[in-house]
Amino acid sequence: MKKLIQNVYVIGLVSMAVHNQAAAQEKQLLVGARFGVGESKINFEGLSGEKSKIAFTGGVSTTYHFNRFFGVGADFMAAAKGGRYRGYTERQDVLGNTIRYNYRDQYDIYTFEIPLTAKLRIPLNETFALKAFAGPNFQFSLYGTESRQYDDANYNEDYGYSRRKLNDLNTLELGVQYGAGLEVKSINQQALFIDFRMNESLSDLGTIQDRKVISNNYLISIGYLF
Repeated sequence: MKKLIQNVYVIGLVSMAVHNQAAAQEKQLLVGARFGVGESKINFEGLSGEKSKIAFTGGVSTTYHFNRFFGVGADFMAAAKGGRYRGYTERQDVLGNTIRYNYRDQYDIYTFEIPLTAKLRIPLNETFALKAFAGPNFQFSLYGTESRQYDDANYNEDYGYSRRKLNDLNTLELGVQYGAGLEVKSINQQALFIDFRMNESLSDLGTIQDRKVISNNYLISIGYLF
């Protein structure tokens, strides 16, 4: 009887150790890097004709797993984004005739962004998992420029400009970031992932050409966590 009790006690200790080890593997903090490329657009209040431009982002990515299915993430990213716009200026010549000069504007915005997301993870097997995420994105404006090029070369010499500083950008633009992707996990708990993410603004980016503007973008990102 005494030996039986001892055996049960040993089995209990072993079971607790295995359980604690499994829990420790499920609850973990992963830190790494993420890089993305996509397109961004600036939308002007009361205007149409906005065009997108290429966007880049890169920085530190972190994830904390509560278990196999749920976690949270916080990324610290530098981003280059902006937008383009086609418009025209009308002027009268010496005879009173109206002449239209078409132009192309480009806006380059540089930001530091901190997206905080809740994450859902759906394991397909021990290696692959689907993931979905969503949460607020805090976008801090660092610097911005605008350039204008007229189709008429002579008119552009007098009135075109390049990389003029934007002075009316808000310090903080609040957005929401969401998306989904695929995660590949190695035997030592390191993870490689690829995802598609959207960022939609909830507040103004600032004022450009005397109009309020907001920015939106999408990205395809790859990253590595360890």
